[in-house]
Amino acid sequence: MGGNTTLTKVKGTGSLLGAAFVVGTFGIFSRFVSPMFGFAAQTAVRFGLATVLVGGLTLLYRQKSYRIARQHMTPLLLLGLGSFGLGMLFTIAVNRTKVADGLSLLFAGSIITALIVGTTIFKEKVTPSKVAAIGVALVGLAMYAHSFAELNIGALAGVAAGVLDGSCNSLRKRLKAVDRHLVVMYQYFIGALCALPFVLFGGGQAIKAVSAGAIAAMVFYAVFSVALGNLLMYGFARFDVNVGSIVMASQIFFAMILGMIFLHEFPTGYELTGAVLIFSATTFTALDIGRVWDWLQRSRLEEVAE
Repeated sequence: MGGNTTLTKVKGTGSLLGAAFVVGTFGIFSRFVSPMFGFAAQTAVRFGLATVLVGGLTLLYRQKSYRIARQHMTPLLLLGLGSFGLGMLFTIAVNRTKVADGLSLLFAGSIITALIVGTTIFKEKVTPSKVAAIGVALVGLAMYAHSFAELNIGALAGVAAGVLDGSCNSLRKRLKAVDRHLVVMYQYFIGALCALPFVLFGGGQAIKAVSAGAIAAMVFYAVFSVALGNLLMYGFARFDVNVGSIVMASQIFFAMILGMIFLHEFPTGYELTGAVLIFSATTFTALDIGRVWDWLQRSRLEEVAE
């Protein structure tokens, strides 16, 4: 029994590490496709391709209905809208600042939003761990204060994307009873529809310089987007959510390494410190600081009694 449990956790950890690596590649893919696609077009094409991939696979292998129960329509629509906003803001963030910085800021915004939403909407208990996580994440964000002071659009877009990411995760929690493939398909479909008006009427060039490399990168970008959804569902089904968030935080360092290799982007001392602090914030979501504090208090009382 113990061996099966260990194997399950190993598989879950591997899946989440894979998901973290996939997210770490997104900034690289976005940079590679940007010479051809504008920001809105990039989002629309990626979401459209992902919709076709998920829809086709669902029809081919699962043979399930595409119908969604009425009570799930509103959160699914909001998830699609949020995904569109997240996709656009993420694209802006990683193209207007360093890839690793954009992802670090996104992750910080996501942590803070998820903890606030969990407390206010899902009525989850406020714990010292959550307060500590928000505090450390805010200190990590402070390392990027110079970017905010300069009204760096990339930094602002990264944090805003994180807010939407945390909000979308809460919507996914509401949709846990729906087939995950349908959720992913409609999420990308709604996102693609939302992006189309920006492509058609937003001004600027939707398609700039056509190149085989950018097209290939876009196809991989869409495939990786579909893979991410499956890896997350598989991993968190076999792993504690709070502890799993620590594994997912490794995406910051994957993005940093990939950025150095492919884009020759190297972090400054402040940026590296901020990334480490934001990564550290996730550990507080897994640690039960309340129990540690109670243990310290009991130990102190025992020492006084002696």
